[in-house]
Amino acid sequence: MQTNKNKFIILWIDDEIQLLRSHIMFLEEKGYQVKTATNGVDALEIIKDTYVSAVLLDEMMDGLNGLAVLEKIKILRPALPVIMITKNEEESLMENAIGQKISDYLTKPINPSQILLTLKKNLESRDITRAIQAQNYMQYLTKLNQEINYGIDSLKDWINIFKKIIKWEMEFEDNPRYDLQNILNGQKISINEEFEKFIIKNYQNLINGDANIPLSPDILDT
Repeated sequence: MQTNKNKFIILWIDDEIQLLRSHIMFLEEKGYQVKTATNGVDALEIIKDTYVSAVLLDEMMDGLNGLAVLEKIKILRPALPVIMITKNEEESLMENAIGQKISDYLTKPINPSQILLTLKKNLESRDITRAIQAQNYMQYLTKLNQEINYGIDSLKDWINIFKKIIKWEMEFEDNPRYDLQNILNGQKISINEEFEKFIIKNYQNLINGDANIPLSPDILDT
């Protein structure tokens, strides 16, 4: 029985890709769709034109080497998982690769089970994380809408709301969910409109001392 059928598209970049046919067949039997490229230039064109779930990247290649390709991939798709495959165990190489945010690395010789394991770790765990993230965000959104509907009557409460919004923005930067990011962007517009109404309604009371946080005229005094 095949698993993950057509669920994940893997791009394998290696200038000796013909020698890896048995590994590719193994992944295809497990339900992964595998695209291949023999050089960095072709690989980057594929990434520009095609959605891929993860990249297997050989470190030693003619032309653009693995680190150079990795740098360009991260410009195109910052959150794309990249697994580097190398026979070079120099510490400086690994430090450079980790500095460019590789998701994992494997040292040659590799076997199909190793590759399957690292793909599962980097892809299926990401799906689980994203599902939990989406559930938590939608729960937060429901609670936020209730708070706004009931009325927010203090600047301190508004500040707490904006802190939470910033937290979610950072979450989506680390683990992009463009559908949720679009919802969040729309919510920010709505929140700003409600905050504007709050300020207009309460401005005189706030400047007369009802604010529960320091306002700009109070900074030097406090």
